[in-house]
Amino acid sequence: MDTNQAIRRGYFSRIELRDDPQALKALAGQAWGGYRLHQSLWKLFEGEINRRNFLYRAIEGREGSAFYVVSAQAPRIVDRLWRVQTKDYAPRLQQGDRFRFSLRANPVVTRTIGDKGKRHDVIMDAKKGTADRDLDPRGFWYRPGLEWLNRRAGKGGFQVEKVNIDGYRQHRMFKPGRGRQQDIRFSTLDFDGILTVTDPDALGQILFGGVGPAKAFGCGLLLVRRV
Repeated sequence: MDTNQAIRRGYFSRIELRDDPQALKALAGQAWGGYRLHQSLWKLFEGEINRRNFLYRAIEGREGSAFYVVSAQAPRIVDRLWRVQTKDYAPRLQQGDRFRFSLRANPVVTRTIGDKGKRHDVIMDAKKGTADRDLDPRGFWYRPGLEWLNRRAGKGGFQVEKVNIDGYRQHRMFKPGRGRQQDIRFSTLDFDGILTVTDPDALGQILFGGVGPAKAFGCGLLLVRRV
């Protein structure tokens, strides 16, 4: 492969609930945005290999329940709940290319206690011991969020030119299980800005593989478009 250009292939989809009584009834019957959402999207991409091969991002605002999805295989219509628009996705990347980007991520840091490592919310981890007077006026999440993103960028084949960081949220959901539900907690942070490609192959892997953990719950999809 030309080291200055990388092309990976997959599918980019916009998936939304149909605006009809059947879909609205299904929406009312589940905790949307929680674990059942993960299960519902999974059914659209089920294959012979039982593993997740897609990334998604919820679209917020007036558009209702809708999602952007990047996947290795095209989604299958398994019921009448969904309206799906799909196109081929094969981004051409060259060193020096500039893109506007948007990312909702779960920024974490691993702390080792004894011989075990445990993930911690990078924002809360940085805030411990920080006096209010020392907090960044752009938000207490800005500095640790930027440091986390820059570390990921260095490994992911891009450099951040400019970025706005906002939308810090803490989430809690419950995974059904035998006897008792599993309590799942994670945080998200939204990044929007401009990046420059430094390693096309590494960035290609990020576009299809995602950034950071909690990908099963709508985190990690790096959306890009040319400046």
